[in-house]
Amino acid sequence: MHVSRRLVSEIISLTHKFDIVLVCPSSGCNVNSITTALEGAASSDLNDAIENGQLLSELQSNTNGTVSLITGETTLDSDEGQSSGCSCDNSTEVGGSGTTTDSSTSNNSSAWYPAWGATDKCSNAPGMPTYMQGTSHYTSTSLEACCQEHFHWDVTGCISASGGTVSNSGTQEWYIRWETFRCVQSCISDSSSQAQGLNCGGLASTKMLFQNAEDCCTQMVPWVATATCVAESM
Repeated sequence: MHVSRRLVSEIISLTHKFDIVLVCPSSGCNVNSITTALEGAASSDLNDAIENGQLLSELQSNTNGTVSLITGETTLDSDEGQSSGCSCDNSTEVGGSGTTTDSSTSNNSSAWYPAWGATDKCSNAPGMPTYMQGTSHYTSTSLEACCQEHFHWDVTGCISASGGTVSNSGTQEWYIRWETFRCVQSCISDSSSQAQGLNCGGLASTKMLFQNAEDCCTQMVPWVATATCVAESM
């Protein structure tokens, strides 16, 4: 705890610094999303303690009653002067109304959100945390979109862990496969997709998707003859 300012009226402003070490599995993890989730949880808990008087009570007890009032709202901002070792956006400012849920949003079964935990998965069940509500940063309109946004390193595993059926997932849109400089479709290769004549390359982890192979080839590999790229992408 660092006392950043002391005024004549003896009102003090406190600045807190948190260093959190994330241990990611070998498959990787979404540091940006995890960081934002931790910020939201920490801010909500602190603001709850301020609002219900718990923090004031504990400070009064520890300072022999010299603290008489706590005002303001907890926010977490990035320290621009230091490198965190990753390209994280930690500037999210989170105000707290607590971690209770709003049934009008959290009970909306069409909204998918990341369910942080030991397993990489998404959920559309009631109970969405307050800090996730009302922002497209956390909510998605489909399970696949949620997995792509928050667990892009294992989209297929996320869909399965979330109770989805992988074979029924995929937009069938086209995306570039940089290993071959050719385009493939966002779907899982199985007997059904093969019977439909689809060129499935797995579920896309990129947002650069196209309605047809020609557009994909033209936009993503313009140095390759379009006719050649399209023919070898089919």
